[in-house]
Amino acid sequence: MAVLLGKLYSEIGPKYQLKLIAGKEGIFNLVDWVQIVENSNLIPFQRQNELVISTGVANHDEEGLISFCKQLYDRNISGLIINIGPYIKNISPRIIQYCNKVGFPLFVLPWEVRLVDIMHDMGRSILKREQIEDNLSEAVQNAIFSPKEQDVYKKILARNGFGEETRYCLIALALQAGMKEKIEYYINLVTGKLIENLNRVNASFILFTRDKHIYMVSANYSEGEIDLIKQSLQKLQKTYSKQFQLNAVFSPRNLPVESLSDYYKRLNAMLKLAVGKNREMTEYDEEVIYKLILAVGSQNEIKDFHKNTYGRLAEYDKANHTNCCELLKQYFKMNGSIQKLADLNFVHRNTINYQLRKIEKICNINLENWEDRLKIHLSIFMDDLL
Repeated sequence: MAVLLGKLYSEIGPKYQLKLIAGKEGIFNLVDWVQIVENSNLIPFQRQNELVISTGVANHDEEGLISFCKQLYDRNISGLIINIGPYIKNISPRIIQYCNKVGFPLFVLPWEVRLVDIMHDMGRSILKREQIEDNLSEAVQNAIFSPKEQDVYKKILARNGFGEETRYCLIALALQAGMKEKIEYYINLVTGKLIENLNRVNASFILFTRDKHIYMVSANYSEGEIDLIKQSLQKLQKTYSKQFQLNAVFSPRNLPVESLSDYYKRLNAMLKLAVGKNREMTEYDEEVIYKLILAVGSQNEIKDFHKNTYGRLAEYDKANHTNCCELLKQYFKMNGSIQKLADLNFVHRNTINYQLRKIEKICNINLENWEDRLKIHLSIFMDDLL
């Protein structure tokens, strides 16, 4: 993980008389590392989210420096620190205007400052922050995947300010991309944007990826922060709608840490529903029937129940190229009205009766019996979760 540029500036800046002179809109950029770059030819070799320092030895005139800034910005560099001295004595209004326009942070640093010192302190700050975030991420993942090891993960959480009273919200995200080979790129893109946006409101969160899904655990949150997450996801979906489809499921609020493991499994099942029905945002608590199914049965129990009911019909359709599953769903949508079902399919009601009797035989049910109807209807809902 990276450190917020604004936090790095407030922590290290005063010691070295570092001053932000333009591009304050980019102060929420993330910084992975700090590099000295003097030659524009080296910019393509820099990674995004790096903070660049330059003395201007190779780009000291206005045209060269503004071209340098543009190339850094296009490379998604987090910001530029210019070492004011013999090569660059001042920054022209034109360069300041450009950086303000695009939100590219531009800093100036006195020539007397030893670059090795400020780079050392910034690097140490980045590594320290990464260590804290790695520890928190490991603790949360232990709570999810090794819930019995409470003594281990609770100590780490408490050490970082997340005590027994802390409450959590778990969010699961899935990306569906036409170009499968770019899914990792899109996952990194989404995680980066989410981190940047949440840092703007000083939200406490832990983010990790697993099985090509993104998971976010928000701690001591406000509903405003949850709304911000939703807005960020909606904006990303709108911006990149041609590249990928984004689906998100939000857990109930105020979860104790001991509940994260159970809700991780439930949200994964609900995520399949969201992807299958192409729902951008799904609130777990609003899906009453689905959450009841997930609450009363384990995944294996749900699979066994489904296999012996609606699953039989799905297998029959697959083997015989029929459409019995869709007809049964229509039957429930029409509240069991044979005439409405016949009208919908442009067939005689006797044809519908014949097909329903066949369905009853395959599934070993009687649609006139309310318990059998409930059983098969629940199994249809389960199908969305498997």
